[in-house]
Amino acid sequence: MSLGLTVSGRVYTGALSTGDTVLLMPGGVRATVKAIEMNGLPVLLASAGDNVDVGLAGLDPSALHVGGLLCSVVSPMVRKFEAQIMTMPGVEVPLVKGTCVTLHIHSVDEPVHVTRLVSTLKKSGEVDKKKPRCITRNSSAVVQISSQRPLGLELFSEFRNLGRFTLRDRGVTLAAGIVSEILL
Repeated sequence: MSLGLTVSGRVYTGALSTGDTVLLMPGGVRATVKAIEMNGLPVLLASAGDNVDVGLAGLDPSALHVGGLLCSVVSPMVRKFEAQIMTMPGVEVPLVKGTCVTLHIHSVDEPVHVTRLVSTLKKSGEVDKKKPRCITRNSSAVVQISSQRPLGLELFSEFRNLGRFTLRDRGVTLAAGIVSEILL
């Protein structure tokens, strides 16, 4: 059987079945899983860790992008999250509330805003200062970040590959971070 429009990749978490309705992200385009193949053989169910080819129905090929993710319609992606970040030595302008940067996670880059500076942290991980005015270079901090479009990320404690990211601005890496709490 021909799969038709096909995407290939790994099931990171959960499971995928023939007939499931999924969202292609970023973009939020709905599609139906027409068929699943593993090693060239048809299967009805794929679980976390499986490398699969997925035939999709009801999807315009122009919606596909390298690095895109298929996710559940029931628990779609995240727009707001809290993260622990470490700013880089090359940061010339401190991060402040409202700063717009580009978040890079897996192969996706998305404009985001730093919406709240929760605290700065000591090297031990203890809170140094609550509600700081800014985050300077070589600092560890907890911040809240929001995006206009949903992002494919998970808690770092539950799934490392989708729980770490970098923040960049005009080609300069400002910070590296891990997702500590999903807010919305």
